[in-house]
Amino acid sequence: MKRILSFLAIFFIIFNLYAADTYNKLDAYSRKMLASVQQTKSESELLLLARNYGYPFRLESGKVWVSLLVEMDESNSQINFADEVKVVSSAGRILSLSVPVDKLNSILSNEKVRRVQFGRKYRIRLDSARKSVRADEVHNGNFLPKPYTGKGTIVGIFDTGIDFQHPDFSDANGTRILFLWDMSADSAAKPPKGFDWGREYT
Repeated sequence: MKRILSFLAIFFIIFNLYAADTYNKLDAYSRKMLASVQQTKSESELLLLARNYGYPFRLESGKVWVSLLVEMDESNSQINFADEVKVVSSAGRILSLSVPVDKLNSILSNEKVRRVQFGRKYRIRLDSARKSVRADEVHNGNFLPKPYTGKGTIVGIFDTGIDFQHPDFSDANGTRILFLWDMSADSAAKPPKGFDWGREYT
């Protein structure tokens, strides 16, 4: 019975999000996600969407939670969030929040909140990435004045980890890697300048 009531509460909140002006604070991805969620018929279907499509819902302590990125009106905005809302991290005006679904309206209706984006899970698909982005054609110089390999280019990579001892990252100086930023919770505190979490390796 509690699970049914919880799911009904989710639909009531989502309906209010569509009806309220605060809906305009959501980005296109979040609006599309909510449209998909509206079509679910049970809490289990909602969690299945989360697992299959990377939607940021999860069940914890009998409640459905969602991960959010929130942009405040000012970086020094003082805001008292509703009980249970967790501030995971912050960088300037951007906050990462973990929020029970029944507290969503309190975030969206807050006048100090400018924009809200639902979190998402990224999937690793490097087995098909090179072909799908047509990198091979660039390397071969197809329809280009000459081939381009990216040599001499500095690249930033967002990934779950890196084998920094791999030969591809080695050169005459030892390594081609300029910086590493370990964002895992168990890393010692030495964040990059301007941030307050993780450890930077140089």
